[in-house]
Amino acid sequence: MWAVRQGRLDDLQVVTADVVDIEPLGRGEQTTEPEDYRDELSNLASRTVEESSRQPPLPTLNPRQTFESFIVGSSNRFAHAAALAVAQSPGSFQLFICGGMGLGKTHLLHAIGNAVLRSHPDARVLYVSGERFTNEMMYSIQHAQTMAFRNKYRSVDLLLIDDIQCLAGKESIQEECFYTFNALRDAHKQVVVTADKPPNDIPILENRLALQLNRDLIANVQQPDLEMRIAILRNRCAAEGDSERVPPNVLQLIADRIRNVRDLEGCLARLLVMASLVERDITVDLAEEVLHEYVDPKLGHLSPERILAVVSERFGVRTDALRGKRRTQAVALPRQVAMYLLRQLTDLSLVEIGRLLGGRDHTTVLYACDKVEVMLTKDKELAQIVSEITISLAPRGS
Repeated sequence: MWAVRQGRLDDLQVVTADVVDIEPLGRGEQTTEPEDYRDELSNLASRTVEESSRQPPLPTLNPRQTFESFIVGSSNRFAHAAALAVAQSPGSFQLFICGGMGLGKTHLLHAIGNAVLRSHPDARVLYVSGERFTNEMMYSIQHAQTMAFRNKYRSVDLLLIDDIQCLAGKESIQEECFYTFNALRDAHKQVVVTADKPPNDIPILENRLALQLNRDLIANVQQPDLEMRIAILRNRCAAEGDSERVPPNVLQLIADRIRNVRDLEGCLARLLVMASLVERDITVDLAEEVLHEYVDPKLGHLSPERILAVVSERFGVRTDALRGKRRTQAVALPRQVAMYLLRQLTDLSLVEIGRLLGGRDHTTVLYACDKVEVMLTKDKELAQIVSEITISLAPRGS
């Protein structure tokens, strides 16, 4: 027999089309189910609040990382344009940004989020690292909160996931990521993902997730050239109000030694702090002291000019011939070896190497490097020559 409130009898009969025997509840009688159920809900809510409070707060967008503060150059122009298009028209296409560490991928993510919130203050924007995504999902499984996890990630307007390569090898996490992306795409929401490699090059990435990401617009961020690195340092100096404190030759030195954008800015910040603490002017000598923290002294600093000089001497050709237009075998092979060594022993980009050697296209440099790499496995004499050059370039005492 169901215990039904007297006032709901008419409604119940309409629904069932039958006469139902009702057992009224006496004033002194009360079922235990409602109270127990309320207690259970109360306890569940308390546990949820308590467990949520143990989790670290969500990462927030960095207000300083905007499109206005992002330095654009040949190495990131396409990625910047794609990110800007996404920010101006969310949901128009999905975006995958790839590139090495410290080249500005995270900056672009924050710039997109900040721009969207500026134009749509009510937009639900969520920025999260791949590691955080993984940890949150594991937490939700352990505490029976998978539905809350899914609601959180599938109800946003803009999802920004940084370093998705952290999901490699974690099948259940990748599966959840796949369905989350699907749900957002079907709802015409925006997803932007970054990684250190293109989807196909990320090891142990689930096939369907890789295929899904490959359908996105893929924008590659490469190493910035020297001019761009100097511009980045100048921009940071201007933002901190220190433009007059740092001489141009110091900026040139730092930009020449460090290729990574994150380390560039870190080195500059460390230099400014050290100069203030020891009450010294910012000079090349002080910059050299700071650079020891960022450039391994055991490896030495191989300047491109030194590499070209050693290659020229070993092959018996002039350095200006390596930079020239002649393509005879006597010059072509040494030039290709120089390109190979410049790529192996420095952080110069393909564009920079091509510019150094007579303004050649980056595809020419890539072809030369690949050719020499194959030749070294077959030509023992060439392998010996390259080995000797590499040894002669090593710092003494190492």
